[in-house]
Amino acid sequence: MGLAFLCGDKVTSSHLKSAVAERLDISSRRLSQVAQHRHSVLTKNLRWLDVTRKTRSDAISGDTKKLAYEFWASPEISRPTGNKKDIVRERVAGKTYMSHAKQFLDKSQTEVYLEFKNKYP
Repeated sequence: MGLAFLCGDKVTSSHLKSAVAERLDISSRRLSQVAQHRHSVLTKNLRWLDVTRKTRSDAISGDTKKLAYEFWASPEISRPTGNKKDIVRERVAGKTYMSHAKQFLDKSQTEVYLEFKNKYP
C-alpha cells in the first residue's frame, strides 16, 4: 500500500497518527502498522534496488551460466555487430554497469544448443 511515505518521523514523533488517519479515512491501527513496517525496512539499511532475492533450489549455478555465456560469445558461434553504437549495458550494482557489443548468431539457436550439449554433456 502507498501509505509508507505518510508515516515519516514527523508523523510518528509528534503523535499526529490519529489526525492523519482521520484525514485519510483509514484506521489509526493500520497507520501504526505501516509505520512499524517502514521503520523495520529502513533500519535494515537495505537499498530497494540492491535487494537480493532467494534463489530457487533448481537454479543454474553461476559457473554453468558463465560457461554458457562464453560458449555463445565464442567466435565460431556468434560475432559482434559492425555498428559501434550497438552496445548492451547491464546494471551490476548501484551506478556500476557492465557493457559489451551486441552479438549476432551465425547459426540457428537449435544448432547452437545441440553443439553446446555435445561439447558439455
